Amino acid sequence: MLARCRKNYLYNVIRRKWEIQNPGGTIEWLAREDSIILSLVRRIVPFAGLIRTNFIFQPAGSEKIVGEFRRRMTLLDRYVLDMKADPTRAFDRRVAVALGVMLDTGERR
Repeated sequence: MLARCRKNYLYNVIRRKWEIQNPGGTIEWLAREDSIILSLVRRIVPFAGLIRTNFIFQPAGSEKIVGEFRRRMTLLDRYVLDMKADPTRAFDRRVAVALGVMLDTGERR
């Protein structure tokens, strides 16, 4: 096992967030919606759910952004996993790719 992803459903009412734990159970990374304003608009305004949802990856306890998972507006679903902000590769790329797949399917987008 490389990591475990856990969702905080209570926090999801405001802004979607996933916690990525190491095999020992310690939270090492967070994946959350990129904008709290857009997340609130999606939940309040009718049909605002059509606004694309992008996620940012951050170390637990830090505001530093090490990666982004963005949905492109095209006819078909298209996603970009951008990890350029993590040149030291502290965030395991295998976990990042698995997290991208999980964000697409787990968030029912």
